[in-house]
Amino acid sequence: MKKIILVLALASVSTLFGREKAAVELTTPTAGARVMANCVAPDASKELWWNNVRTILFSGGDMWWDRKGTGNAYYYVPAVQNKNTGASSLFAGSIWLGGVDESNALKVAAMTYRQNGIDFWSGPLDTTNAAADPATCSKYDQIFQLTRTEVDMFVKNGATPSSNITQWPGNGDVSMKQGKRLAPFVDVDFDGV
Repeated sequence: MKKIILVLALASVSTLFGREKAAVELTTPTAGARVMANCVAPDASKELWWNNVRTILFSGGDMWWDRKGTGNAYYYVPAVQNKNTGASSLFAGSIWLGGVDESNALKVAAMTYRQNGIDFWSGPLDTTNAAADPATCSKYDQIFQLTRTEVDMFVKNGATPSSNITQWPGNGDVSMKQGKRLAPFVDVDFDGV
């Protein structure tokens, strides 16, 4: 009976350390290669220290891992000064989207540590052929951030809009066949911008 308990205990402990091998190399998936043929893989990141959490987000949709450094977990609760100390609560994550098209075929965009390519790219697509050019990808390869205080100061107090507000990617360039609206915003002066 002791041997059975020992075997079960060892089996359960060994699963605590299992994880998928994270490859840091950036590859382009076959399907995405057609659309994003000339774009460089998205690389912008933003470290967050908020509400006693320290973590990182990337513009390619992946998050919570030190992709540019050690490849280790990077989601600390409580937040730690030195990311190489302490225990991380999560290893990694990414945005996964799925749905069916008009012919009822399943379409999924999901990423596992960029091992099998990248499903999320920076910037708007051409609305006529779903293409993107390298300059557009590069321009949008950033993390857009603004605070509620900035918005309240502008809307309620009539303050000059901050650069975070004026740089918000709310409108696309329709001359480049991008969508008129890219990111949600409230148009307080009704000028469409």
